[in-house]
Amino acid sequence: METQLTVRLPADLTGKIKQRAKQLRLKKADIVRQALVAYLEGPEETDRPYDRVKHLIGSVHSGIGDFAARRDEIIRTIRQHNFRD
Repeated sequence: METQLTVRLPADLTGKIKQRAKQLRLKKADIVRQALVAYLEGPEETDRPYDRVKHLIGSVHSGIGDFAARRDEIIRTIRQHNFRD
């Protein structure tokens, strides 16, 4: 069962919704529904950035055996390739 919800929006936001609806050839209500679903199904605001990427940590191998021991060499190499210096 669908329910109707009335919401007051600022004119600039309404304009953006109308523009997007026209671009995608959808109804304004469809744009609002899609935006609400994306917002509500997205990451929670209480998530820390770490929580969003923790599954990636340790998944990339640099190929450098002892990064700390080669720190100065790596910095020198980066500076040689940095054209802004």
